[in-house]
Amino acid sequence: MELIDKIRAGDKAKRSIEWPDKGGANVDIRVCNEQDNLEATLEADKMFSGTKIGVENLSDYQAEKETQLLFRTMLDPDTGKKLFKSIAEFRSMLTPELKDYFQTAVDALHDEFSPDPASISEEDFDRLVVSVKKNPEEELTMLSDINLLKRLVLFLVSQQSS
Repeated sequence: MELIDKIRAGDKAKRSIEWPDKGGANVDIRVCNEQDNLEATLEADKMFSGTKIGVENLSDYQAEKETQLLFRTMLDPDTGKKLFKSIAEFRSMLTPELKDYFQTAVDALHDEFSPDPASISEEDFDRLVVSVKKNPEEELTMLSDINLLKRLVLFLVSQQSS
């Protein structure tokens, strides 16, 4: 699959992974989108309301946000709906080892389908540029990563001024 197709997939991109120690049971994970990030942040803020976030509890706040994001990314492979009915249900079965396992899987999915513009190979970036030049309106409306759009604009503007 070409980079542009992966980027276009956005939060529709998902992967089936095995649930550890559950005899081959699988769950689906999907790419997080900005709405997921916003909701996770708001929920973490609620958990810490009335508490000043500082050096002493910043890692707890970040851990809660990660848990909130994981909750939103895990899907039932049969229905495509959230795997757990509530964050409390999800949290009750989550161990540190499971959290690390699922976080690693979600991070790998994000690296593939929502790549960091700084880590995109020059070859993939060149293909993206060619794709945008051929069909700018369609291609640019599919890109949702602001940093990738910024890199693309800077590159295209620098080509015109040369």
